Amino acid sequence: KEHINNGYGMLVEPGNENDLLNSIQTAINKINSFDKNDLRQYAIDNFSYKAVAESFDKIYKKVI
Repeated sequence: KEHINNGYGMLVEPGNENDLLNSIQTAINKINSFDKNDLRQYAIDNFSYKAVAESFDKIYKKVI
């Protein structure tokens, strides 16, 4: 599942150091525009142990 389209990240071309630098600078410049509570909840919903385990469980059930 891609999470970039939700406005929570930026894609960087592999091996492109300037692209990475620009993305980091953009994130730093926009740091105050992020809703910290929203980002926290998004991380919990998608990356917590429970969320990851549920995701693996769905995949496992499709495979067997």
